[in-house]
Amino acid sequence: MIHKIVVIDDDPITLTMLTKLLTQEDVQVYSSPDGLKGWELIQRERPDLVISDLLVPHIDGLELSRRIKNHPALGSANIILMSAVYKGFYHRDDIQASGAGDFIAKPIDTKILREKINRLWNKEKAPADS
Repeated sequence: MIHKIVVIDDDPITLTMLTKLLTQEDVQVYSSPDGLKGWELIQRERPDLVISDLLVPHIDGLELSRRIKNHPALGSANIILMSAVYKGFYHRDDIQASGAGDFIAKPIDTKILREKINRLWNKEKAPADS
């Protein structure tokens, strides 16, 4: 099964790096430089995973996460939020409350990102607890 991923970041270097990295993983990658265009892309493509910076123009990562999780057709999408600014534990509650499944600090360690993605997708495949 080929997964769809939407990456949202206003930093063109990070956006390009993530797009190239994830494309090597045999997935369809869509990217956006801001939250509003990203939200439109998410609604159109219905991705399996959204990776978004917390601080993007127009709609921030927390609001995007809440919108995805509250949308009937999109709520099952996995979300990883990222930030170079908000790295402390005091933001963990906001991130979890938004519905995001995980967080990664910038600069991004690509090995850790791959592990997080695999963990999220393996959780999808795990049998339900009885």
